[in-house]
Amino acid sequence: MNKILQISCLAVLGTATLFGQDYKAPNMAFQDSSFNYVAFSNEDLPTTQWADSAETDWYNGSEDTFTLSTPQQLAGLSLLVAQGNSMVGKTIELSGDIQLSGNLWTPIGVNNNNPFSGVFNGNNFTVHNMVVNRPGEDFLGLFGQTNAATIRNVRMTNAIVQGADTAGTVVGNLYNDGLLENCHSTGHSVLITGYNAGGMLGGALTNSVVNRCSAEGSVVGVNQIGGFVGTLWDKTEVHESYSAGTVSGEYIIGGFAGFSTMAFGPDRENKVFNSYSRSNVFATMFRAGGFFGSPEYMSEIHNCYSTGTVSQVEDAGAFVGSTETALIENSYYDSDLNSFPAIGNQEAGASPFDVTGLPTAEMTTANFADMLNVDTENIVWFYHPEVNDGYPNLNLQEQMSVSDVAVASKIGIYPSIVQDQFIIKAENDGLKYQIFDVNGKLVRHGITHSTEHVVHAHGLATGVYFVRVIQDNHAQSIKIIKK
Repeated sequence: MNKILQISCLAVLGTATLFGQDYKAPNMAFQDSSFNYVAFSNEDLPTTQWADSAETDWYNGSEDTFTLSTPQQLAGLSLLVAQGNSMVGKTIELSGDIQLSGNLWTPIGVNNNNPFSGVFNGNNFTVHNMVVNRPGEDFLGLFGQTNAATIRNVRMTNAIVQGADTAGTVVGNLYNDGLLENCHSTGHSVLITGYNAGGMLGGALTNSVVNRCSAEGSVVGVNQIGGFVGTLWDKTEVHESYSAGTVSGEYIIGGFAGFSTMAFGPDRENKVFNSYSRSNVFATMFRAGGFFGSPEYMSEIHNCYSTGTVSQVEDAGAFVGSTETALIENSYYDSDLNSFPAIGNQEAGASPFDVTGLPTAEMTTANFADMLNVDTENIVWFYHPEVNDGYPNLNLQEQMSVSDVAVASKIGIYPSIVQDQFIIKAENDGLKYQIFDVNGKLVRHGITHSTEHVVHAHGLATGVYFVRVIQDNHAQSIKIIKK
């Protein structure tokens, strides 16, 4: 890949050839010169396909679990799904890193008729250098279209994704009871000629959930573009996730999410909890927000913050570009980086939004992490001056996974307001426990010696602490207050 086509944003309405057709760069003359639309011309990208060397002999329909170790086997999964095997009831696991450089990747689940519907566990191995180049096509990423799929523990580096609509690095479209968990992408370039693109996934809809994921890279499109997700539709939830890098397009552009508007019935809100964006947002027309471009209807945002810069276009907001009836609680933006209001445009008479601008000096403190943790059942936000430039971080590797919920009701700590001691109550003894202060620093640890183990609090300073109890590789964190 020697020749990279850069469409300068300093040129007024410059054009270049992308996917064999003219692509017009928006007028970005007012923007920082460090930002460019970057497209890889066809001669720079691989011309051969992983599909041509796909191996499917690992698959046996009478078995339920399969382990893949090579790119040819992974391409075989893509081929089987394209042929109509949705993998319902099947679990696919990786046993090592996958190197996808040298050939073009065909997403697993290329259309609505042939989605992926199984369970995929990357086991925290990394998929390197994936290149998806599908001019005029939709549903782009490692996975394209999914239906009731579970995808977890996938890491990706340096992915390139180019096409028309609905694109991400891990998933193009997470549909219908989908679960995306503990997936992370860094160094990616997602560039589409249409709408619905994000660094992690293009869209999530209809009872789908995303937990503890992150996206760090560049995302470029026309509208409904986000650093993490393009669009949330019809009852979705995103928990403990973040984006960083640059997000660029014409309108409805957000540092974390682009758009949310559609529901197929009442009480089907799209919710984002305990997440943040450190993406810089570039837009040329309207509706640009540091965290969310346009959460029009049926949207909720809780305990979130943004720190990126935002283009000064029509309906630009430091946190949200434009909204009609969104609910925003306990959320913040860096007021040193953007001088305009938190919300660019809101419906007349709408309820007040609980979103506050704070200077950088106040957002890079342990106190700010406490403010974000105030409504969380367990510790979520951590502070360390040398991590995340001092802004609160999510410490994703230490957070509770979905499987932890099964043991949550079996562990209790009382009293929650502590003077001299407290008790860890569990069904078994021999459990490891850790005590963290509000900065995320481990201050004490031990092992329980009975099902009602007494922990002495002598030596702990007055303040808030979090007790993390580990049982069978699962963990639960419970807040206590030392008087």
